[in-house]
Amino acid sequence: MNSKRKIKIIFLEARFGEFNHILELLQNNGWDVYFEKVQTIESFNEIYSLNSWDIIISDFDISGSDGFEVVKNIRNLNTDIPILIVSEKKEPSIVSMLYNLGISEYLNKDNLEYIHILVEKEFENYIAKRQQVRAWDMLVHSEEVLTRSQKLAKIGHFEILYPERRILWSLEMYKILEYSYSENPEEIKLIERLLGDEREELELYWEKLQKEEGKYEREVKLQINNSVKHVQLVIESELIDKQKIRMFGTLHDIS
Repeated sequence: MNSKRKIKIIFLEARFGEFNHILELLQNNGWDVYFEKVQTIESFNEIYSLNSWDIIISDFDISGSDGFEVVKNIRNLNTDIPILIVSEKKEPSIVSMLYNLGISEYLNKDNLEYIHILVEKEFENYIAKRQQVRAWDMLVHSEEVLTRSQKLAKIGHFEILYPERRILWSLEMYKILEYSYSENPEEIKLIERLLGDEREELELYWEKLQKEEGKYEREVKLQINNSVKHVQLVIESELIDKQKIRMFGTLHDIS
């Protein structure tokens, strides 16, 4: 059974075979390395487009280019992928400029004993970033699906946290109540849309639900301009701790 961790690396070498000792160091320290070796930016771009890579290890001087051009090119393709520059150059101005351009680490060619540790650190950070991006994309997609579903079903929702009175309305909530999206959500803006006795009843329950757990459910009529909308209103409140109440509600336009 192979217990080595898999990693995909592109080596940008001044001369083919120059980084063989780096490959050996990684393999001897628990890495199963899939790799490609290139000598120019053009060949790098071609190889880069064919796979999903985990790390780039580059010499400072490669055929027709220097480290500055290499880093700029990589960062145009991927803003996050780790870049390790390995070189004999020691001028602080060069190293500083490389970090400013976005490299992850700079190593001298005669001091590579612990490169596997740096590779592991950068690999872990990059994987974590990719997972965060993936999770965020999934969250955004879920919100888009929810918003679309609410629009199709004509269901708006709101949440309020007491005593802070932090209020959130969904987009469909604004649409049902016919308020501009630029307006701040407020309790009174919902309550004032109700007619007569229904408004007075809701005000009483609303005050009660701010203090204790409970539920209010009723079909009500909303007066909006010169028309009346029939909606199913559901409000629930839950005790978060001794001082906080979370109120959650939905408006279902059944007109």
